[in-house]
Amino acid sequence: MTWYGSAKPHRPEDPTTPMPASGGTPGSASGGRAGSSGHDFGPPMPQAPGDYAPASSRRSTKPRVNAARLWTGGLVSALIAAGLAIVAYLVIHGIFNLPMLGVRPDGGAVSATMAGYAVGAGVAALLATAVMHLLMLGTPRPFFYFGWIGGLCTVIAVLIPLITTQHWDVKGATAAANLVLGIAITVLVQGTAHTAIQYPNRQQYPPVG
Repeated sequence: MTWYGSAKPHRPEDPTTPMPASGGTPGSASGGRAGSSGHDFGPPMPQAPGDYAPASSRRSTKPRVNAARLWTGGLVSALIAAGLAIVAYLVIHGIFNLPMLGVRPDGGAVSATMAGYAVGAGVAALLATAVMHLLMLGTPRPFFYFGWIGGLCTVIAVLIPLITTQHWDVKGATAAANLVLGIAITVLVQGTAHTAIQYPNRQQYPPVG
């Protein structure tokens, strides 16, 4: 079937084919295949190698680190670690009347104070957060490596009081407190880091209720 005055057959419009996004003309630079009526009868041709999808669908799917959330959680973890250190000091020194051991830079053992022990635990949590942040930015398996680092630091904190010349009850009490603190800091920082990972193209579901 031909139109009046036209020697070329006209292809009827297919209701399933997409219409042009904006009034394009046949043979325009949009790259689409147009019929004699100016409508598209197929998907647009790519303009360059790899140009098969709109820009909105080519967004990066690489997860990102929310530094504000990570360090806010790190500060809260430091407060919790300091609180656990105070509890451990009160139990060991206040109830069992045993001194908490600390180590001087030259390796000698000293009696730690409650404030010093709490500050040390808080600083350890902040340092763990910094290590976790660096691992998340530059390593392929940050949680695996952080687990190893946290485990090794905990073992070192347990062994330090055990190699002193104090009585075994004093050494054992301090080593047990360091073990609890090391495990707590590692778990707290890892849990915070999991919540600080953001996926750009993850579908957001509306709240229930």
